[in-house]
Amino acid sequence: MLPEQAARRALTPLEPQRQKLSDLAVERLVELLMSRDLKPGDALPSEADLARAFGVSKPVVREAMHRLVSMGVVDIRQGKPASVRAINSEPLALFFRFAMRASPRGLREAVELRRTLETDIAMQAAVHITEAELVELAAVVEEMRAAGEDPEAWVSADVRFHQLLARASGNSLVLFLIEALRATMEETIRIMHAQRPLRDQNATFRRHVAIHQAIAARDPAAARAAMEAHFTATQPIVSAVIAARAS
Repeated sequence: MLPEQAARRALTPLEPQRQKLSDLAVERLVELLMSRDLKPGDALPSEADLARAFGVSKPVVREAMHRLVSMGVVDIRQGKPASVRAINSEPLALFFRFAMRASPRGLREAVELRRTLETDIAMQAAVHITEAELVELAAVVEEMRAAGEDPEAWVSADVRFHQLLARASGNSLVLFLIEALRATMEETIRIMHAQRPLRDQNATFRRHVAIHQAIAARDPAAARAAMEAHFTATQPIVSAVIAARAS
């Protein structure tokens, strides 16, 4: 379907189905955003115009608009037309933080999610990383070396290390997801860094060095294995934290 055809279809009356009209309106608004190739800051049609086009009431359109606001897709300001918002990871970041704290297994599941994503990210980074990113990664590794036992300096450098790998993977959706996990990553790293009796700081640093070396060698299999080993080493610490919380 051509963009202009898609845009015309997006502005046609809604056909009631099993879905709520507001759900259908959300789907149609998303179609409209994509079909018109709207950019951040571009204005959307008014609620009245959309209500007429969809054949529904203004409250239905208003509910759909607010759903898009909560998703970070649309921006609504008093006295101004609704406009397209630059996509950001904030709504998903809030979800991850809440989901982690809502479950007794939240810490373990957050680390398992990271493991699933980041083993493949390391492999892709080894293939796609640029020379400039390699220089940046080496600098972050040196920051980790210098951080030593300083928890906040370590957390900051550690998160940047993993975020840089996501950027180097060359996949914008992967980077978006890892950015959404940033606060969750900070929290999990901070929790594990505090487990001094169980955690060997030097061993943790050496595992990051091994990941860096495999990626610098542009060896995807070695990069994946090094990241896998890194997360395997965290399992006893995660188990100890969960056990302590349960007791």
